[in-house]
Amino acid sequence: MILNGFIIQAQITYLPGISKDHIINRKGWGNGYVIIPKDHIFFEKNTHYINQYVSVHGGLTYDGYDTDWVDFKIDSGYEPEGNWVVGFDTNHVWDNEKDHDKEYVINEVTNLIAQLNKYLLTTDNLEL
Repeated sequence: MILNGFIIQAQITYLPGISKDHIINRKGWGNGYVIIPKDHIFFEKNTHYINQYVSVHGGLTYDGYDTDWVDFKIDSGYEPEGNWVVGFDTNHVWDNEKDHDKEYVINEVTNLIAQLNKYLLTTDNLEL
């Protein structure tokens, strides 16, 4: 089994009732996610748990089912199957679009996939 990942470019957020001159700006380029299938050791484990075993930019900040990703399904053609999704963002105070660009996010996703794939082979040293 090989894990799959995807990236989503962050959007500028406009808050209701606030002038578009006063927007919440994104910091880095976007977010990275990995789809964890049902038979993986980290299926349904939260970010706090998984962060003990992997290292990714700013730590994992999202976990949830792929069935919650209605917009992603429409945009990509991906068919949700009840898999688990974990992800990170580049919207920390220290992030910026120059240093945390699309290429950076892709590299972090690739690195995260490699780390998670290691746990396909062994469950040694995991406190489940």
